[in-house]
Formats: sequence, structure tokens, C-alpha cells
Amino acid sequence: MKMEARYMRRRKGFQCGSAFILSVVLTSLLAVVGVTFMMITRVDRIATSGISENKALDSAARTIIAKLSEELVLDVPGVAGQEYYDYPATDSDAWLASLEPYGTFPDYYWGHISDVTGYLGSNLFRTEDVDVKSVGLATSVYVREYPELRVNSAGAFLKPSGMPATDGVSADADGDGIADSKWIELEGIMTTKGEPIYAAIRVIDNGGMLNVNTGYKFDPDDSSPDRIDGSSQTQIDLFSLSERGTGNTINQLDDARRGTELWDLDNYIRDVVWRYEIPDGNYTPFDVGDELKLRNRYIINYNSIVTRVDKLWSRVFDGKPYVPRESVSDPNNWFWYANNSSSDPCDYDYRHIATTYNMDRILSPDGERLVNVNTADPCSLYVAIVKAFGFDIYEPNDVNDPGFSYASATSAQIAVNLVDYRDNDPNVTMFFADGNMYYGFESQPFISEMAAIIDSNIPFDPSNNYYAVELHNPFNLDIDLTGFELLLSDVAKTRIPLSGTIEKYGYHVIANDFSGFTIDAGATTQTDASLKLSGNYVDTSLPLDGIPDTWDNYNITLISDANGPNLIDYQGTEKVWFAPSGSGKSFQRETTNWNVVYQTTMIYTEKPHSLGAKNEVTLGGENYNLGLANSRFVTVGDILKVLRIGPTTDANGMIGKQLELAGTEEDVRMDVTEPVYQKLFNYLTVFDPADDGIDNDGDGLIDENKRDPNSAEWKVPGRININTAPWYVLAQLPWVSEKRGFSDSSLAEEIVKYRDDTLGGYRNIGQLNDIVTAEPNSSMDYYARAGGQAGGDEAEFPDLTGGDGAADDFEERDLIFSRISNLVTVRSDVFTAYILVRVGTDGGQKRVIAILDRSDVYPDGSGGAIGDVIIRVFHSVPDAR
Repeated sequence: MKMEARYMRRRKGFQCGSAFILSVVLTSLLAVVGVTFMMITRVDRIATSGISENKALDSAARTIIAKLSEELVLDVPGVAGQEYYDYPATDSDAWLASLEPYGTFPDYYWGHISDVTGYLGSNLFRTEDVDVKSVGLATSVYVREYPELRVNSAGAFLKPSGMPATDGVSADADGDGIADSKWIELEGIMTTKGEPIYAAIRVIDNGGMLNVNTGYKFDPDDSSPDRIDGSSQTQIDLFSLSERGTGNTINQLDDARRGTELWDLDNYIRDVVWRYEIPDGNYTPFDVGDELKLRNRYIINYNSIVTRVDKLWSRVFDGKPYVPRESVSDPNNWFWYANNSSSDPCDYDYRHIATTYNMDRILSPDGERLVNVNTADPCSLYVAIVKAFGFDIYEPNDVNDPGFSYASATSAQIAVNLVDYRDNDPNVTMFFADGNMYYGFESQPFISEMAAIIDSNIPFDPSNNYYAVELHNPFNLDIDLTGFELLLSDVAKTRIPLSGTIEKYGYHVIANDFSGFTIDAGATTQTDASLKLSGNYVDTSLPLDGIPDTWDNYNITLISDANGPNLIDYQGTEKVWFAPSGSGKSFQRETTNWNVVYQTTMIYTEKPHSLGAKNEVTLGGENYNLGLANSRFVTVGDILKVLRIGPTTDANGMIGKQLELAGTEEDVRMDVTEPVYQKLFNYLTVFDPADDGIDNDGDGLIDENKRDPNSAEWKVPGRININTAPWYVLAQLPWVSEKRGFSDSSLAEEIVKYRDDTLGGYRNIGQLNDIVTAEPNSSMDYYARAGGQAGGDEAEFPDLTGGDGAADDFEERDLIFSRISNLVTVRSDVFTAYILVRVGTDGGQKRVIAILDRSDVYPDGSGGAIGDVIIRVFHSVPDAR
């Protein structure tokens, strides 16, 4: 019993202990449940707060994009009276930032940083020539991923010391660790908790980059003219980027872009380059994934993701610096990555100068479509040229001319000359303007030689004398002589109708009797007994000695009854030429070059006549190249080869007489070093997707010429904006750095220097011709200087009319400009925005890349705009750690 009692007591005690333990456990469990509930509630609050904060950041970024889109719309030509060109500067495009810094060790600067909202300017913060060394931060060499921000009670920015940040606080909008922008407060925008939003913004121009979908290669020694004449964006030398790698070939680029199509460059140009929305066929151009990789953090390679463009070539788009960052950014090394100034070319980062997508349009300053010089009629050309000239062109030495009348006359003459230069017929184009008829300069024959044999015994009898007149066709087009006549100055005003055809570069000889002459076998001939160059031989001596003492000499005028000016050419004669001698005499113009046009006195030669063949005499005078293409203009710069004078209906209006009276080439051609002619390139074009027979936008319709955001085919991909491109990008244009026998980038560097140090942005591409330096290699007129062929007459490319005999003329001076004129622009339609936003001074922050395309925005004709800016990309930037 005692043992049982003890057992029962122990059992009772055990039961009490178990109850106590159970109560402790239950209490603990309840505590854990309570704490867990509290933690879940707190996490929910934090998550809710995080979601709210993220929404605020996202909303802030989109607000910035909306503001930027508004600026882009207002900046479209023809809208709100904005400037035509895009250049990063306070007085032109304050929202746009320089693509690359400038400077030398240890001082590096941004030419301009973005001020999208106007906050920086209104607070007098510096936005031009901004030092990359940060201001207003604890660090001056680099910018941390999350730098400290301080503001006072009024919201003004402070330095870490607490002093006012009078020049703002530096920011790193693109995320490469270097100051490229300044913090702003987004005025009027707050979180739901009333916290302000701060932002840093950097906007760059994709038009200042090399397009990896439209660029290809340029080889100055290529034997195919259409690969080196500047006619296509594919001649921008993308392949040059591959030179610093090993084993890189052009076939790698072909294979990357052709997909399953057989490679054919012409097909690629038609089906991809000009089908910018939807390529035609199974091609695989680089896409938005590649674009995001190229745009990531400016020069920082996000190597956690590899895209097709990374694998294109070795040491091109696959290099350092990487994310995650290996070390703190060093401004000197960074500058070598960002600006091609290192002694080692491999230091230069190619990602920030390459893009898969850039665009501009054939828009004139008034928002109209540029006029196509290859298809436009004289009226359309006239209107465009008058717009370009405005009242800036005056009749020389005429103080009473208000400007317009001379501008109108010059515009009309250039318009008809453009048509006759390009068309493939000898018919003269006529256009009526300001009360006058204007005639184009067309292919025509010129009087090139006269020959005579005057009988020494009986010259009184015309049948004893022999006369011949040679006509020369110096043009590359056969000329039908139907309607042409020789008009003699005899009393009867004898007219000799011409017949037959003068072949291009050929000769036609008219004679009263060919038995006295030997004619070259290559010439065409025509006999007309009424041809005479002298007559009325009279013996006036007393007593008569049978020797004539006086006679008449007859001048010749070449006339035409076809449409156009009636007077074509004229040649005067001298009495002494036709003295009776019984021997043959020849009087010649120079036919070696274009001097055959001159109506000056012919040269008498004792050599046998050269009827039907080239004359060997030299008259001298300015040798203007008067050749006509009789085909489409290859580039818009080639219009400079066209005369700005033309034939008229009076004797002094014949082209030969006008050229004879002209002083220099400036008197007869458009001198592109003059600002008034430079402005033509804001109104005229050769690139014209609205008239190319291609469904450029992939909507099933071809050649849409409506100013409509949904259908207009006015877009041109792949051109380079000379206002934003670094010199290395400009150096890839044909003939700028690569010439036959050597390579020199000094001209590209000079283009940037003149742009930034002198002009403050090119207003038109014609201003490139202002670049004339003491050193030919850095001068636009290289081919008319010591750098060109000996003697100055280029024998071959880049001269389209090589060996024309006209040395150091405007054509040679303007060669480089002509070859790049299709491929450059002064404006753009696609931009990349780097946006950094933060909630308050110490809240969450977010980085965004946005690519904005305004190529569907058009002026509505009343100062407003139609269409919207398209956000091609809105992408959160991956963490740098």
C-alpha cells in the first residue's frame, strides 16, 4: 500500500508537471503565432509600401517620358516655329545631351547635358561644358550607385557639408559611374505620402551612331561604282569596326543578317534597309534585344546576357568594362572608353556608338516633303529652290533689287537645268516664271572648225571655191540635227537646213563640195551647194589686174526651230581668212576640252584641216565641265555640277557667249561655299521612299505620299546626324577617312571641331563645305588640293566624270561632299533616354531606358502636330551589382 501510495503521489506530480509544460508550450505557440501574424502584417505593409513606391517611380519615369515626348513633338520641323536641326545646346535643343565627352587629361567635359523640364536652366545650374567631376556629392571622381542627396527645408539642393549646391548636384543617369547629368525635382509630382520625386535625365541621339542593320562596308578600291559612290547607307563602313579583332570577316555580318536568304547586297538594300518596319523575306536583322544590350549603362557591358550582336565579331561589342563592376570607375580610363583618344584603339567602346534603329525623314524646314530632284517637274523644283533662297540672294551690284526677282530668276533657271541634266533626251525644258520664259541647258552641237580653199585665179566664180563647216557634239548623247540650221550673214541670209545625227562625242561636216577636202571616216557628212563663207570678190585696182581686192566674209549662226532658244551658237569670221591663195586653210576652236563652246576668234592653222576629227589647237580660257548626266542624280550633292545660267533668245544669251563673259566658275555654277546655296539641301533630296517603288512601312501600299502618321513613307533609316555624331562615326562615311592609298581621320575630326567650336551646330549639310584648312587631308576640298591627282583633274572615283580635263573645278572641290550628301543629315527622329528616379532623398530609386521615335509626328499645317511619339522601348535597367 505504501508503495502504491508513493506511486500515486509521483503520478499526480507528473500530471501537474505535464500540464505546466503544456501550458508553456501553448503559450509559446500563441506567442509565435502572434509574432508571425505581426511580421506578416508588417511585411504586407512593407510590400504594399514597396509596391506603392515602385508605382510612384514608374509613374515618375513615364511622366518624364511624356514631357520629353512633348518636347520632341514641338521640335518637329513645321511645328511651333522650331529650328530645323537637332544639336545639343541650351539655345537649340536643351533636352538633348552630347553623346561623348571632350577634353584632355585630367579635365573632361560634357558639351551639353539634358535639361528636359527646364529645371536646371531656371535654377541657373550649368548645362554646357559640364565637368565630369561630380559636384555636390561626397565623391568627386565617380558617382555611387545610390549617392546621398540632401535638401533644405525649401527643397533646394545642398552639398554634403550642408552648404547650398549653387551649381546643382551631379547625377549618373546612364549608370556607368560617371557624372553625366544633374538631379532635378519633378515639380508638382509627389508620392501618395507627399514625398517629392527626384530625377536625373540623359537623352542621346541614335542618329549619331552607326546603324548595325543598314551599315555594311566601304572599300575605296572597289571596282563597282555603285558600291563606293555614296548612293546607299550600306557604304557607311560598319565593317571597319571589326579590324581590331582577329578572324573577323564580312561573311560573319552577312550570315548574322541574312537569315535563310541567299546573300545579295542589292536585295538586302531593297528588302531590309528600305523596308524598315517589316523586312521582306527571311532576313534576321538585329533587334530590340541587341539594342538594349548596346544601350545598357552607356559603356558598361551587361555580360550576364549575351545577344547576337555580342557574338558578331571578336573585340567589337563584347568588351569591357563589365557588370558587375570590377573596380571603381577611373575617369581617365572611362574617358578612353567614351572618347576615342587613347593611344590604344582597343580601349574605345563601340557599343555606345552603335544602334539597331535610327531614323530621320525627308522633311523640309516648313514641314513639307523634300523635293526629289530625280522626278520633280520644273514647277516643284522652282518652288523648293525659291523657299531655300528666300530673300538672301541678290542681283550683284543692284542695290534696287529687293531680292525676290533675282531669287526667282535664278531658281527658275536652276530648275530647268536640273531637269535637262538628268533627262535622257536633247529636248530643251522650258518654264515660265515672273513674266519670263526660262530655257534649260541641253546637249547641243557647237561650231568647231571652218575650212576654205579659195581659187587663186578665178575666185569670182563661187563654183571654184570650197567651203566646209564642222559641228562637234561634246556630249554623251546623240543629237538629231532635224530642226537645226546654219544661218549665213550674206545679204540673202542663206539658211542651210541640217540633217542626220551627230553621235555622242562625234562630228558632222557640211560642205559645198567635198572634193576639195579629206574627211575623217568617223564623221557624218552633208553636202549643200549653198554653203559659202565668202563671196563678191571684186578687182578694184586700176588698171584691173585680175586679182580681187575686196570680198565679203560671212559669219555663221547655228539656229534651231525646235522648242527652246532659237540661237544656239555663233562664229564670226575675218576677211583675211578667205584671201585667194589656192591652198587650203583651216580655222579651229579647241576641242580637247570644253573650250569648244567659246565664240572667240578661231585659230588659223597651217596644218592640214582636221575635219571630222579632234582639233589640236589650244585657245585657253576657263575649261568648264558642261557634261550632262542624262541619268538620275546619284546623290543630292551632285546637283552642284549643274549650271545656274542658261541660254536665252538674244545673241548674248547663247551659252558660249555667257561663259565667255563670265569671270570665274562662281559666275556660272552654284557655289556651295556660299550660304544661300548651302540651304538648298534642306529642301532637295535624292533619297525618296515616297517614290521608290517599295512598300517601305509594310502596310501593303507602295509610295504613299501623304503627310499622315499612319501611312507616310518619308522615313530614311541609317543616316548619320553630323550634329551629334562623334568623329569616329563620321570617319566611317565613304571617302572621309578612307581614300585610295591611305587612311586619315583628320577630316572627320575637323567636322566635329568646326561644329562645336565655330557653328554651334550645322543648320544644313551644305555647311560641311565651310571646312577648308591649310592641311588638305583635313579639308573638304581635298580633291582640288595637293591631295588630289597631279594637275588636279581626278582620273577616276570618287569623281563621277573622271578625266574630264577640268582641273581643280567645283566638281573636284565638292567631291567628298557629293559622295556623302545622301548619307548625312542635321536632324533625327529616334532618341534614347536614360532616366533615374528616386522617392525623396533617401527612398527607393529606379533606372529606366526608353527609346522614343517621333517619325510618325507631322505638322498639321497650322502650327500644330498630328501623330504621336512612339515609345519603342521602356525597360528597367538590371542591377549593377
